[in-house]
Amino acid sequence: ILLLSSYLPPHPGGLEIVVEREARALARLGHHVRVITSDIGSVSWLLYPENLEVYRVPAWNILEERFDIPWPIFAPSLVPLLWRQLHWCDVVHVHGTLYMNTFLGLVLARALGKPAFLTEHAGIAQYASRFKQALQWLAMETVGRASVRLARRSIGLNARIVRLLRRLAGRADGPRLTTTWAT
Repeated sequence: ILLLSSYLPPHPGGLEIVVEREARALARLGHHVRVITSDIGSVSWLLYPENLEVYRVPAWNILEERFDIPWPIFAPSLVPLLWRQLHWCDVVHVHGTLYMNTFLGLVLARALGKPAFLTEHAGIAQYASRFKQALQWLAMETVGRASVRLARRSIGLNARIVRLLRRLAGRADGPRLTTTWAT
């Protein structure tokens, strides 16, 4: 199972914790799990079981550091790594509709005929800045819409996010959605 996430611990946040718990739970069940995430220079002393591998791709985190927009800009080495790991895996689970690694993973998974599932954690966040709000809306209406349509199934963690995913799917035969998800 290949998991894609923008961040993992030690980066703070809820998405990071959910993805790490999912990876560990799947490994405990005996699955071989690989995670591709950003390496933003934070050192991780976390130990993982042998059937759980974490690939940290160099990334520039300037948008979060300067503008409080958590969106790592991955190094070009992401592309060959994703390509290799997508050939390795049976299924892909991406976390977040807007991130570089998740969107590219969905595109490549579709090209390779791999089943890909998407979990959206936050939906549209509220920013005080109108510019940030407009930028996020534009990203969701373009990249987010494409991500939802590329995924075989989209998962929202609450009813508000499910409504957003349904709207982005835009058609009756679009991806199935659920509000329940457990690690």
